Amino acid sequence: MISIIGAGNVGSTAALQIISNDLDDVTLIDVIEGKAEGEAMDFSQMACEMDVDREIIGTNDFTKLKGSDIIVVPAGMGRKPGETRMDLLHKNMGIVQSVGENIKKYAPDAIVIMVTNPLDAMTYVMYKTLGINRERVFGMSGALDNLRFKNVLANKLGVSRRSLTTLVIGEHGEGMLPLIKYSTVNGIPLNEFTTKEILEECYKETIGAAAKIIGLKGATFYAPSMAIYRMLEAIKLDKNIIMPASAFLQGEYNQEGLCIGVPTILGKNGIKKILELKLNENELKQFNVGVQNLKNAVKETKL
Repeated sequence: MISIIGAGNVGSTAALQIISNDLDDVTLIDVIEGKAEGEAMDFSQMACEMDVDREIIGTNDFTKLKGSDIIVVPAGMGRKPGETRMDLLHKNMGIVQSVGENIKKYAPDAIVIMVTNPLDAMTYVMYKTLGINRERVFGMSGALDNLRFKNVLANKLGVSRRSLTTLVIGEHGEGMLPLIKYSTVNGIPLNEFTTKEILEECYKETIGAAAKIIGLKGATFYAPSMAIYRMLEAIKLDKNIIMPASAFLQGEYNQEGLCIGVPTILGKNGIKKILELKLNENELKQFNVGVQNLKNAVKETKL
C-alpha cells in the first residue's frame, strides 16, 4: 500500500497517477475533516470506468498508515508568488516533525518520499525525526527538476521530449545544477547539438521554472505528481532506475550532514546506490551554492 499524507493538489494528483496506472492500493490522509475522504470517493468512482480494483481510502486517521510500504509526504504550506522554497522552512518544519512521529508510530518500516518544501531541508528534518537509514528516506528533487529541464530544452531546441535525457542535481531551489554534460539528445551531447548561449538560456529558465508557474497560476502540481509517480514505480517494480533524489550525504561530493539532490539508483528497498559524478570547477561552484544554503537551513532546524 502507498500512503500519501496531504490531500491537497500535489497529494491528490499523485494519487490520481497511482490509481490511473493501477500501481497499488492508496490511502490518502489529511488533517482537514472530509478532504481526503471526498477525494477517495471521487477516485473510486473514476476507477470504476478504468476497471481498477485497488483499495482507495481517504481519512484523517493516522492509524491507517499501518501496512504502508511507501509513504509520500507533500503535507505542509505551499509557496506563494514571490516566496522562495526556503521561506517555508519554519512554517513547515513542525508539520513534518509531527508527520514523522506518526510514521514512526504506525509504519516504521515504510520507505518515505518527501515532497514538502523546502524539500531538501524537510527531507533532513524527516531523516532526523525517523532515525532510520538514509536508503529509506529521501526527497523528490531532481526527479522533478529533470522534467522542467527537459521541457525547456525541447522548446528551445525544437526536438521531441522523448529524445532528451537530462540530469539535474543539487539543491531543489535556486541552487539547482542542470548538468549540461550529462544531458543528451538521443545520445548527442547538448554542447555538440546547440550553442553555449542557448544552453545558458535553458539553464536559467530551468532554475526559474517553478517560480514562473506559481506566479501564473498559484501552484505547481501536475509535474510534481508525475515525478512522484516515477519514483514510486521505480521502487514498487524494482526498476533500478537512475534518478536524482535528495539524499543524506555521508562523504559523497565531499559533504556530509545534509540532504541534497544527487544521482541515485532506485529500487525496491529505496536508494540502492548514490552515484558520485566528477564535477568541473563551475559545476562544483553551483553545487556548493546549494550546499551552503542547506547548511544554513540545517543550522536553522537545530536538529
